[in-house]
Amino acid sequence: MATFSQRVSDVVLRSCQQHAPQARIASVLRDSEGRTVIRLSAGEAKGSVKLLGALQQLWPLAKTSVLENVLDNSVQAELTVPSESDEWKEAKRRAAASAFAKISLAIALLFLALGSALYASELADHSPTNHTEL
Repeated sequence: MATFSQRVSDVVLRSCQQHAPQARIASVLRDSEGRTVIRLSAGEAKGSVKLLGALQQLWPLAKTSVLENVLDNSVQAELTVPSESDEWKEAKRRAAASAFAKISLAIALLFLALGSALYASELADHSPTNHTEL
């Protein structure tokens, strides 16, 4: 049975080969936080930059970068696949930063303020100091 890292690297490679058929996996690592780090080689620097663009489109929540190895002059694209908790944090951050979320929050706060003012007004109308005894 394939490990999680193997399954992820297979999916990444297949998706990248749609945009860059010469793409090959250079390494698959796990970092200290359990994220899978995949390095892909596209053969030439221009191919790695194209591959990086494809990775950013295909894996929007992943961190992507291009690395140059000065020892052998090779260029690789690197993809860090986020953990589930990383995905939730990033999704929440993106959702909170959207214009829709900001407008919704403003409207909710407006209704909260209006509701509180109406409630306070109702309480003031029914307070014992406003009633006269017969």
